Amino acid sequence: MLLNKKTFASYTAGLFDGEGCIRHTGKTEHVFITSCFPHHLALIQKHFGCGTLRKMLRSQSNYRTAYRLEFYGKSAIGFLEEIGPFLIEKAYQANILLSIRSLPPRSAARETAMAELKKAKKIEYGSARP
Repeated sequence: MLLNKKTFASYTAGLFDGEGCIRHTGKTEHVFITSCFPHHLALIQKHFGCGTLRKMLRSQSNYRTAYRLEFYGKSAIGFLEEIGPFLIEKAYQANILLSIRSLPPRSAARETAMAELKKAKKIEYGSARP
């Protein structure tokens, strides 16, 4: 599949908006996408030239096998910078994570930003019924 860079970034952003996760461990940035379809995750890994693709253990025998593509540190930042303009659902979280990197370690501003990232991840959207 040959897609131009912008089209691929928007495709990846849509997938990440629905199936991705943004975290900061206190020491490094961590982003990942989880899916039952490993082929598009491998394609994303190839496009970015980094990331670790893992097969997840099933918690129930009737669950489908899931796969996770993970990025840490600089590769997580590069990933978010490329797909960031196309994010909708996780744009706010991505912007917070990107700002954390520029703040001094162990500073009050950094701690505040990390607390805001945790808070942003717990948004309740309410019932999915129309």
